[in-house]
Amino acid sequence: MRKPGAMPLADPMFTIASRRAATALEHARSRQILLTLAASERSLGDLAGSLGLSLSLLHYHVGRLRKLGLVKLVREDRRPGRPVKRYRAVARAFFLPAAKASRGSGDGLSRELREALERDRAKRQDSGTLYFVDENGAQRMRRVGASSSGDAFEAWIALSLDKRSAENLARDIGALFARYANHRGGRPHLAYCAFARRR
Repeated sequence: MRKPGAMPLADPMFTIASRRAATALEHARSRQILLTLAASERSLGDLAGSLGLSLSLLHYHVGRLRKLGLVKLVREDRRPGRPVKRYRAVARAFFLPAAKASRGSGDGLSRELREALERDRAKRQDSGTLYFVDENGAQRMRRVGASSSGDAFEAWIALSLDKRSAENLARDIGALFARYANHRGGRPHLAYCAFARRR
C-alpha cells in the first residue's frame, strides 16, 4: 500500500544502481531523451525532430545512456546506405533511490528559479512584500503591488500540521502539479514547492 501523497510507481520500473547512471538521470537533457525513449522507440532523426537537438548531440547522449544500460538498440531498419537504428529505454519508469542521488541535484533549477524571481521583482518596482500575522496567529508573507506580471508567484507560510495533514498537503500539491504538468502552449515556467518539519 502506498502512502497518501505518494506517486504510483510504474511497472516495469528500472531502479538506478550506480552514481554514474544517477548523474545521467539528473541531467535535464539526458533525462528528457531517456523519458522520450521510454514512451516509444525512436531513431536519432526522430529524436532530433521532436526535441530540437542536433544529431551529434543526440548521438553522444544516446551512446552514453546505452553504456549506462538505460537505453538499448531495439532494431535496425534496412534502407539504401546506412540502416536506421531505433532505440528504446529499458523501462517506462526509472526509480532513483535517494542514496544514489547527488547532493543538490536540484541546485541548477533552484538557481534558475531564484534568478527568474529576482528578474520579476526588478520589473515591479512599485511592489513589495507584506509580512504579517493572520487572524489565526500564523506568520504570513504576501507579495503586493499595483503592477503584477503574472509570470511569477512566490509565497511563504509557517504551518502547524499533524502527520495526516502533512500527508494530505503533499497529496494535494502533487495533484495540483500533475494537473498542470501536461499543459500545452504558453511559455515554460519552473515550479517548486516544498515543506519540511521545523526543529
